[in-house]
Amino acid sequence: EIYDLYDKEDSVKAILFDIVQSYIFESDPSKIVPFKELFHQSLVFSLGDLVENQRELVMIVLLVMYREYMIGIKKQPFRKSVVNGKTLRKVDSFVLIDEANQIMDYEFDVLEDILLKGREFGVGVILSTQYLSHFKKSDINYSESLNTWFIHKQNKLSKRNLLDIGLQNADENRISEIKRLKVFECLYKSLNSDDGVFIKGIPFFENFN
Repeated sequence: EIYDLYDKEDSVKAILFDIVQSYIFESDPSKIVPFKELFHQSLVFSLGDLVENQRELVMIVLLVMYREYMIGIKKQPFRKSVVNGKTLRKVDSFVLIDEANQIMDYEFDVLEDILLKGREFGVGVILSTQYLSHFKKSDINYSESLNTWFIHKQNKLSKRNLLDIGLQNADENRISEIKRLKVFECLYKSLNSDDGVFIKGIPFFENFN
């Protein structure tokens, strides 16, 4: 309906045409639910079958809708942990973006906005990609907005990469240790660890031994 009503022959018209012709979105109103109702469960959006311009379009739409959802969240008061007395904020939801380099390359303002403001509303973003160098683009350095890191084995690594994420003990020895990491091992760095600590995750299959 929007495409039929839009009377200009420009790039917007071309994008609308692509949306209509590719059948990306549901046309049956009875199957459509409000965006905020999606957060009662874990939800996966698989975009692998879409061509590049369609993936870009869907990613923008989802991020814009998530930002609008985020802004509408009622801010909850801080709570004190009964374990260590630290002040905690209620977590509403997280967005996990796999192969995040594909979206960071576009340098979307909306992604940076969620990263900068999300903590205030109790939402977070997890960016998963292969190299630390992926986080630094021409105009945006996404690593500046991220406080927690899990760094697995990397052969392509520099001292500058580690300094950019706040690791104070960034030397050749630390780089060599990361390059020697085994499967399920990683360097964990967060607010409570300036130098990071090496940890090993528990593989899912080991829960059944």
